Amino acid sequence: MKTLTDKEAMEWCKQWPLQLEFDERGLLCAPEKGHTYRVDISKMPWRDLLSTARALAHLGCHSVGAFSGGLVWIRRTRIAVPEMEDVVVRALERFRLGYGENRSLESARAHLFRSDESSECSATLLLVLLAEWDAYLVHPSGDWVAFIDNDNHITVTAKSAEIAKDLKGSLEMWGQTTAELAPPRLF
Repeated sequence: MKTLTDKEAMEWCKQWPLQLEFDERGLLCAPEKGHTYRVDISKMPWRDLLSTARALAHLGCHSVGAFSGGLVWIRRTRIAVPEMEDVVVRALERFRLGYGENRSLESARAHLFRSDESSECSATLLLVLLAEWDAYLVHPSGDWVAFIDNDNHITVTAKSAEIAKDLKGSLEMWGQTTAELAPPRLF
């Protein structure tokens, strides 16, 4: 795992093959002809958070070995009760220390995972879900981006209808999935 600043994460997202775009405020823009599905996770039992985080990390993989890495970019914190959120911030910062990262979460909010780090990616997504933070999960191909929001939704936008159809089956296991027009920006 490598941590990145917002600027570094944006540069990574703009590189080939991703070639993602951002608006003037630094928010990720959805692909022009993107296909979007949204899942309501508001009624998800807390016991399902771990399996959801793991499934989200493996979204689009047809086998566990197919995990190809990705970027978990925490976009907004300090949403929940401060005392509760501090527990998650501490856990994540201690986790990051294991990789030699001593910068605060506020100064380096993005986490880039290699293809052999699916458990680490899942653990980071679990903490995002527990803290109810807003975050992007960017697949390294740029074929799809997931947005986890503090309003209990996971929104996935794929670059093509074929990719979206492939992802839909995985998304439906978390709850009712609705197809939506791709928003102009993801957050």
